[in-house]
Amino acid sequence: MHFTCTLYFSIIRKGLDYILIENSININQKVREVLNSKSAVICEILVDQDQMTLPKVSNKKDEDGQFHSLPMEDLYPFLERKEYNEIMNKYK
Repeated sequence: MHFTCTLYFSIIRKGLDYILIENSININQKVREVLNSKSAVICEILVDQDQMTLPKVSNKKDEDGQFHSLPMEDLYPFLERKEYNEIMNKYK
């Protein structure tokens, strides 16, 4: 159990189920348990802290030094601009 004892017992007292996914060994079965639950479930998933999470929303600095959020379709790692523009032009 990775929650603090107080939080864990609070979850149990409120009637919530708790499922811990520590690795990928039984992940399919545990995710099915969560999705098939008839009540609320707290699902804690442990991941490697060094694992890179991609894609990511990013900001870019313009010529004036101002940062601007990029649109959701322009996520890191970035496509080459030519490829990005070709894809975006298909859906205009």
